[in-house]
Amino acid sequence: MSNKNVEFVNLSKTFVSGDQNFTALENVNFNINENDFFCLLGPSGCGKTTVLNILAGFEKSSSGKTEFDGREISEPSKERGVVFQADNSLYDWLTAEQNVEFGLRISGKDKKETKKVVSHYLELVGLGDQGHKFPHELSGGMRQRVQLARVLANQPEMLVMDEPFAALDAQTRRVLQDEMRRIWHENKITVLFITHDIEEALLLGSKVAVMTAGPNASIKSILDIPKDFERNRLSPEFVNKFAEVQALIAD
Repeated sequence: MSNKNVEFVNLSKTFVSGDQNFTALENVNFNINENDFFCLLGPSGCGKTTVLNILAGFEKSSSGKTEFDGREISEPSKERGVVFQADNSLYDWLTAEQNVEFGLRISGKDKKETKKVVSHYLELVGLGDQGHKFPHELSGGMRQRVQLARVLANQPEMLVMDEPFAALDAQTRRVLQDEMRRIWHENKITVLFITHDIEEALLLGSKVAVMTAGPNASIKSILDIPKDFERNRLSPEFVNKFAEVQALIAD
């Protein structure tokens, strides 16, 4: 049986523009274990999204390697489904249902099976009665749910999420954070979740990695979040852990 772990080994990334070089990442080393909800946390500009793009296969590292399931990543793959920060990755001319079924249809999946899968994932994200609507008829939070359903419908082995709730209002964001944790529990899927929000990382993560500030960013610390951790923003345990993470970032 394969082991769906992710390994970042001595990962470095330098961007070259004319005669200017900028090293965003240097000697980044960490693992994401199968079924982890791994939150990568750090200030803006520290290279979080660069890590995500390399894992997704959108960019290549300058040195080091990134492996998934023991294989080095060299290109995008449906085994690693990406949920973007903005909701403009949806096709405006397709309904929510058609957006979710798009990848299944392209892969030639049976129509009857496709309908069942689409219905399941729209229900899973709380949009079972909204499949007939077009993206412009949905709120920002609903569009993000459609994007999540579309990725999940293709049954990836891992979710790669780039601050997917950053543009939402506070209340909608809290609702989707709760939904995301429920979906993770139900689907037993590995997640890399990029965020700059300490509270969000502690509400969602089974592990929280703190990055140093860029340039030449790396991993400063990785915290294991216990299964019985009280994910209540007002609990003393939560407040203390928040302060611990905040001190790591501020240092």
